[in-house]
Amino acid sequence: MPEKSNHYSVSVEAIKQDIEKLGEFVENLQLSITEIFDNIMSVKDISEQNNGAINVIVKKSESTALIAADILSQSEENTSMADSLGGIVNEFTMKC
Repeated sequence: MPEKSNHYSVSVEAIKQDIEKLGEFVENLQLSITEIFDNIMSVKDISEQNNGAINVIVKKSESTALIAADILSQSEENTSMADSLGGIVNEFTMKC
């Protein structure tokens, strides 16, 4: 019977070691999961910052497009005025 008792003691010790290893594995897994979650949150934060930056760029581009359209309109109006003034000057020179 002492042989069985010794065998059981060895088995119990092996189970304890396996449980300790399993506990270490679970702790490492938990640390890895926490690290993955932190990385996901970092990626999310960076994505939100990028979206904000893109929105600013789009708004500035829209503003730039509006300003360019205004400049083009004013340029066309100035060209028209210059043509009118040129016509007036031509009429004045022809009369003189």
